[in-house]
Amino acid sequence: MKINIIIIDDEKPARDILKYYLSDREDVNLIAECDNGFSAFKSIQDLRPDIIFLDVQMPKLTGFEMLDILDEKPEVIFTTAFDQYAIKAFEHNAVDYLLKPFEKERMIQALDKAINKLKMPVESRSKIPLGMADLDGENIQKIVVKKGNAIRILKPDEILYMTAEDDYVMFYTESDRYLKYTTMKYLEANLPNNFMRIHRSSIINLNCITEVQTYKKDCLTVKITSVPLKLGRY
Repeated sequence: MKINIIIIDDEKPARDILKYYLSDREDVNLIAECDNGFSAFKSIQDLRPDIIFLDVQMPKLTGFEMLDILDEKPEVIFTTAFDQYAIKAFEHNAVDYLLKPFEKERMIQALDKAINKLKMPVESRSKIPLGMADLDGENIQKIVVKKGNAIRILKPDEILYMTAEDDYVMFYTESDRYLKYTTMKYLEANLPNNFMRIHRSSIINLNCITEVQTYKKDCLTVKITSVPLKLGRY
């Protein structure tokens, strides 16, 4: 059975080089190529490739943001002109990280590594840790969330508050709420300064507080726009 591959890169010459490198491989099947994160997300969800070659810097969604909202992850080989994302790529359990421009032999080495990984039992493969795509060592500028088949990019100022839900975090806006697989620890460390963790399971946007009242001993009620949030002792 052939290995199904998708190439994801916003630059056509980069996609063409990869297609040329793959052209004499009889054991692989190129099933799609995409030039942005949104089309890549749809293609991966619909076609379920075994391996993707993924650029980092792309319009609309970065490679990391796109990975973060996938339901099931293929094996990932990053292809990028930027070396500063290497550590982050391997935190996402990437098979390899190819720095442009790369030779055919280097690409084939990465491809063979991914194919060998596919031959391993599923339970032996490490899962990609989610929730890391928004973290660049600086304040989070946007948070990519998914609800059903719809993808939305939230700006931090749109978020009223967030609560821990087991291994997930629920983000609340004026009009909706979104569940995302990430941690309060990451968010607390990387959200802008107007966000404060006021309870082990709650982070609020200080700009949205309209009222704070005593609820009972060692407990306050924080009113965020029109949504009251009761908090116990931290």
